Amino acid sequence: MKIRKLLFYSMLWPLLLSAQDEQTIGSRFINDGSALVNTFTHTMVRPFHWDSENFKTLGYVAAGAGVLYIFDEQIGDWIKNQRSPFLDQLHDVGDWGGKPVTATGLSMAFFFYGVTTGNEWSRDTGILMGSTMAVAGLIQTASKTVFGRARPAAKKGNNTYHPFPNSSRYHSFPSGHTTVALTWALVLGHQIDSDIVKYGLYGLSGVTMWSRLYSNAHWASDVFLGAALSYAAFQSNLYFYKKLKSDKIGYLITPTNNGIQFSLLF
Repeated sequence: MKIRKLLFYSMLWPLLLSAQDEQTIGSRFINDGSALVNTFTHTMVRPFHWDSENFKTLGYVAAGAGVLYIFDEQIGDWIKNQRSPFLDQLHDVGDWGGKPVTATGLSMAFFFYGVTTGNEWSRDTGILMGSTMAVAGLIQTASKTVFGRARPAAKKGNNTYHPFPNSSRYHSFPSGHTTVALTWALVLGHQIDSDIVKYGLYGLSGVTMWSRLYSNAHWASDVFLGAALSYAAFQSNLYFYKKLKSDKIGYLITPTNNGIQFSLLF
């Protein structure tokens, strides 16, 4: 585990040493915090502005989830019968990759490193990862509560729902571990210019998705929709954040000698 962490950080280190600016730490903190909130807000209200193509894509995703829903129990039974000591250890790796503390820790580390040093790559990475985690996390947490779908481990079948449950046994839909793992994989895969690294990160997030089925924590349709949610949130955040940087559209909050200046840029 220590060797894997060393390799991971050595890969990121050259990127963290480049592209620094001359703003003050306070100015960067306020501006980057504003950019993160602005990007998050844009994505949350974006569905109100969807066109026919967006709804068509939503239909395709729903159709794919529907197909998996039909075979949820068969897929789950097959995977949980493939037990071995090696797969048990692989599950632990996947479980770590999907823990909220993993992505939250990464996004905070990139954000605060970028703010304190002025490293633009780290700032962009922290903003994209933090805003995407916020969007996907809020939606999947609300969905778990509202739908209350029974987990496979509850042994109630894949068609049992208890809205607003008191037990985590009814927090199956969608898979939160999947949204977490795919979020940091998508962001780092975009930020690091290497196909090998990109697909390696996607592979690690795939291990997390598989581990949720292996541990009897989610149905296949939960995992699929968790991945779809993470991908949609990332693509929306990426689109708006690029516009925010290039076209200067959005809000700008900057510290001044007399307090804080709030500006609308367009």
